[in-house]
Amino acid sequence: PPDAVQLVSDLSELLGVKVHFTDPAEHDSIAAGMEGLPLLLQLALFKTLHDSPTWNDAQWFGNPSFVLATYRLIESDPEALGALLYRNRQNLTHRLDALMEQLARLREMLQVEDELLIGELFQAAMNDYAEWHVARLRNKFSTEPDVSDAADQARSSLSLFGAFVPNFRPRGREKKSRK
Repeated sequence: PPDAVQLVSDLSELLGVKVHFTDPAEHDSIAAGMEGLPLLLQLALFKTLHDSPTWNDAQWFGNPSFVLATYRLIESDPEALGALLYRNRQNLTHRLDALMEQLARLREMLQVEDELLIGELFQAAMNDYAEWHVARLRNKFSTEPDVSDAADQARSSLSLFGAFVPNFRPRGREKKSRK
């Protein structure tokens, strides 16, 4: 009802929270990318390693990176996850197609004899991620976010992972020059 929407909008404004409206179809598409795709990635990563002939040895090397990349497999209800993904399968299929294209590009990059190529892609992604992360913390999204020194702000906010992941420390970024 319009009155309910207005109430939430007014309350959000009082709290300094920016409201963003989407239609149901757009929401489902976004949810497929932001929730469904990460769930499928966790499932695929674990199954890929667990089903490999080297799992008996590999399982001893499970580290915080692996735990963070697969944690939903232990703390979630499998039937609920399956139902969640199944209900949005059409949008999720489109997101999987885009992910597989990106993975194919990464595979091609790994085959090129240029050690810095992937590093440059990481640098660009880290910059984009830092801008998004700071905008998210500020709840200020736009096509040109105000993110002065976004990478440092994002890294400092990631220090809270230390409370959950022992010995977690974001690494410094070193620039390498191309030869």
